[in-house]
Amino acid sequence: MGKKINPIIVRIFLLICILFGIILRFNVIDKSVVYVPIRADALDYFSYAYNLKYNGVYSKIPTFSERDDRLTINPDAKRPPIFPIFASIFMDKANLSTSLKSVLFAQAIVQCIAMLFLSAIIAYALGSVECCILILMLWTQPHLININIYFLTESLFSSLLIFSLCFMWLYQIKKNRFWFYLCAVSIGISAITRPTMEYFPLFFLIYGLVVSREQLKRLVIFMIICLFPIIVWKARNFISTGMISDPGLMVGALYHGSFPDFMYNGQVKSFGFPYRFDPLSEKATANLYSAVSVIGERVSGDPITYIYWYLWGKLTYLWKWNIIAGQGDIFIYPTIISPYYGSPDFVYSKLIHQMLHNAFVVMALIYSCFKSIQTFVEKTSVFDIKIFISLNLIYVSLLHMIAAPFPRYGIPFRPYVFLAALFFMLELKCFFKDHKREKR
Repeated sequence: MGKKINPIIVRIFLLICILFGIILRFNVIDKSVVYVPIRADALDYFSYAYNLKYNGVYSKIPTFSERDDRLTINPDAKRPPIFPIFASIFMDKANLSTSLKSVLFAQAIVQCIAMLFLSAIIAYALGSVECCILILMLWTQPHLININIYFLTESLFSSLLIFSLCFMWLYQIKKNRFWFYLCAVSIGISAITRPTMEYFPLFFLIYGLVVSREQLKRLVIFMIICLFPIIVWKARNFISTGMISDPGLMVGALYHGSFPDFMYNGQVKSFGFPYRFDPLSEKATANLYSAVSVIGERVSGDPITYIYWYLWGKLTYLWKWNIIAGQGDIFIYPTIISPYYGSPDFVYSKLIHQMLHNAFVVMALIYSCFKSIQTFVEKTSVFDIKIFISLNLIYVSLLHMIAAPFPRYGIPFRPYVFLAALFFMLELKCFFKDHKREKR
């Protein structure tokens, strides 16, 4: 697995990584200035949190300013509830700017706890030189650090994904069903933080049954627990709005992801926002049938371009370094001041990650495909951390080959990418060692 090193050295190195990672996170929140931080998606989440706390209604209607406080507040289901519920804890009507800062620090604390948990398990389960390097890479990953400066779901979502990974790993190590249940719960909660994980329980069930029907009981229990928070949220939506979800969400995901290279007819000026240049935008977003019809007509008109886009282009965009439909690089909303603009520890750590990014993604995806095929052939358990990580990466890749593959959506899965890449390197190392022994 890798050369074992002195446990004391591992603990010291782990402590250094944790302290460095914590310093980076809180410095980036303290020293960054986002231009109009409450905008677009963030405005919706802020309004939900405010209305939950002060009006008792889950609604995106902005009522926190004097000119908007008399608006009619109707419940809706456009955004999932966990992040607004989390943010509402820190809402202070008297000082909304302080509320914003409090939420940012709180989500960074949750992320630090999740990262600490994961680091401890990595050190316990693996404990090799390679793992120490991995822990350092995890704590210094620029996207994971920088998402804490935005009032968006990515930070909390990434923490929930890390927790689910940790719980599955502990279940594999300890064989205690408590961790099994916690993993399922965390996946369910993550699905109502960002809808990305909503179909993962079904994907996991189908793959598990294809591999081995003997796992049926555990798979069904796992799926039921995962689905429980999702079903509760859907029931609330039906009671409050008459629909289980906002139909515009699926339509938007399909439509916004249908433009090759995120451009309308290859026009460079439309990059990132092609729908603004599309004369059929209103028709395509009217309903699901209209969206599929418009996309279908365009695919039939230029099948080669669209086949390439859906089978390969989307995959490359999802795992790109640069965020599009945002400022670019590691920034989502326009950021006026950031330590990543000049502070040496931030700049050099970002540079190293940027140079290694593509290699890690390629190794992770190759390993995920290899592991899923190996598990299928050998009929081994799907409740193994390696196949769990692999299936998560395959699932999110397939999902965004259908929906919009904005690089921002891949950020919360970076810890999975790092771990899959590590397993790839360790297994490659073992392969060459065995090959060398055979030659002797």
